[in-house]
Amino acid sequence: METIDISTQEFLDQIAVILKKGYFKISELKKLVPEKARDVASKGNFEEIHKFRFKTLDGKRIEIKWHSEDYNAGVKYPGCISSKNWTAQIKVEKKFVKLNNDKTITLVCHSQNKTHIRINKRKKKK
Repeated sequence: METIDISTQEFLDQIAVILKKGYFKISELKKLVPEKARDVASKGNFEEIHKFRFKTLDGKRIEIKWHSEDYNAGVKYPGCISSKNWTAQIKVEKKFVKLNNDKTITLVCHSQNKTHIRINKRKKKK
């Protein structure tokens, strides 16, 4: 498993800065993943999905995944973010990064709607 050369806290600090705007860009997610990390995602319900696992300098396991809309999720969980948007999810060991209403992050034990963080895929206007 690949290791990044920063601590878990430094990694979380990077995510907190990115999420001050309330969403990720795919380019930002790609920069968080080590260059040699393998994409271990299986397609499932998604048109596109990516999942990477690696460790921080202090040995904590990180998982970053992002995927296209999951239309089936809206049936099971009406109003969920991932049924209408590309979303990302980040896990540190067994806890998920949650984006709070005030744009801060916390780690929580269970996956929930706020642990699926919207990805802005809009292209810049020329």
